[in-house]
This record gives sequence, structure tokens and C-alpha cells, in this order.
Amino acid sequence: MLVLAALSLLQPLFTRVFIRKEKIDIFAFSAPQFRITDMFAVGLVGLLVWALINSLGWDDESQGAPQVIIVITLAIILITLSNAIFRRGNEGYSEGSALDLSSDLGGLARTSYNFRVFEFFLWLCGFVFAWWVGGILVASTLFVIGYMRIRGNESLGMTAAYVVVIGCLIYFLFDQGFHIAWPESLVRSMFPELRGIIPTI
Repeated sequence: MLVLAALSLLQPLFTRVFIRKEKIDIFAFSAPQFRITDMFAVGLVGLLVWALINSLGWDDESQGAPQVIIVITLAIILITLSNAIFRRGNEGYSEGSALDLSSDLGGLARTSYNFRVFEFFLWLCGFVFAWWVGGILVASTLFVIGYMRIRGNESLGMTAAYVVVIGCLIYFLFDQGFHIAWPESLVRSMFPELRGIIPTI
């Protein structure tokens, strides 16, 4: 999963090097140039550092996975931010040229694009709500079925395959492997006897 994420982030760089055959000098820095949009990345770095420091007080079994994710995310953000700040002055530089995902609407109207973003945000809110009620396994199952089958009109076979794969990843890797301390769901608080029966609640 981390390899796939890294490949997606590096895709703009690979496109320039291997498809467009552009020559890239990795040491071609310019005078630093800051933009107001950089404040989002700075704020995100601050938030992640706070989360990392806060996680140091957790028990050993709960620290591992979140800290790995935070450190990797911090590294990616810092590399991306540094690349932008110290390369903006170079001729031919464009935002999203490396370690960044440039925005390409593909001819889609900005209004339609914003509506789809808002719609997906509502789906994520529903996912978080379902997690709060019944735990992450229930939430992920409902989210996949709702988004793929109902919203995306995917086949039952494809939807079922995603449900099984994601469910197995959550249970075997994160629950049994990393021993993630899941937040207590509403169902578990109301029916504590289900804790040993239904995982991740």
C-alpha cells in the first residue's frame, strides 16, 4: 500500500523523466519563494508534529502504526514544500511537477467539480458517523457498498470483492497485526458484551 501511494505521488516526476524525456537537475535550486498557499502545508506539518508528540504518551501497542504513517506523511509534505519553495524561481517550473498531484479537471466545469468534492465529503462524513456507531468494519462495509454499488453502480461481484479485501486488511493487518486500539463505538458502549464477539467495535 505504501509503495502504491509513493508511486502515485511520484507519477508527475516519472511522466517528465520517462515519457516527456525531460532532463531534471535535482540540485537546480533558486531563491526561496513563498506563497500564501504554503501556509496550508505549514499548518499540516504543525498538526502532524503535534499528533506525533501526543502519541508518545500512548501504550506501546498503540504507537507503532500511527507514528509510521505520521512520519511518512511528514517526510512527503516537507519534501514537497521544500521542492516548491526552492524551485519556483527556476525557468519552466510548474506546480505539481514532482511529488505533488496537479489538478486536471479534464474539461469538467468547476461547479460540477466542486459539487462532486462536496458530495464525496458527505460520503466521508457518513463513513465517520457509521464508524462512531458500529466500528470501522461496519463503517467500511457500508461505505464500500454505498459508494461503489449505489453511487458508482459497480457490479455485485466487484463490490463484494472490495468489501472482503478491505475487511481482511482491517481485521488481520491492523486489528490482529498492529493491535490498533480502536475508538469505542456507540454499540460497544451500549452493549459491552459484544466486544469479544464483533471485532473493531
